[in-house]
Amino acid sequence: MVRCPAHVSNRSSNEIFRDYAARRLCVWLDTATGPGQSLFAADPFQIVRAHGRRVEIITPAGTRVVDGDPFAVLKTELARFSCREGEAPAEPSGKRRGSAGASPSRKTTGAAIGYFGYGLKNFVENLPARAVDDIGLPDLWFGFYKDIEVGRGAPPSRAVVPQAARWDSAPY
Repeated sequence: MVRCPAHVSNRSSNEIFRDYAARRLCVWLDTATGPGQSLFAADPFQIVRAHGRRVEIITPAGTRVVDGDPFAVLKTELARFSCREGEAPAEPSGKRRGSAGASPSRKTTGAAIGYFGYGLKNFVENLPARAVDDIGLPDLWFGFYKDIEVGRGAPPSRAVVPQAARWDSAPY
């Protein structure tokens, strides 16, 4: 397993959530129990989403549509921004920043965070489609985030979560 540099904040998860909650497409990966760590990200520089074989790669420059296996397209995009041992993560342009130790002030490393939906089942095995797609969620959605912040401490017992963005109306 390759470990990329990451920033562990001195702030609690509560404090970090207050900052991230108002940002676009905020993600909070929470520790399920105990005083573990939580990951926070917002404002992805790229989104990969798929409905069947139609895969969209969405960036501020526009949307590129690919007809293909969503798993293969995601694998290609993940490889473009992967962090290799002793190397800093790629910028959103795909270019490398130099060695991981070259910029000690760099806050975080990037990540792709998302989900695989049930609609991808036929890319794994041929099963009958009996479910009705009544809400139109993508079969696959991954945001590529440049900055991740790791929070410490238990999550708040309650929190106000901003209204979720519509899946089909990404701002770029």
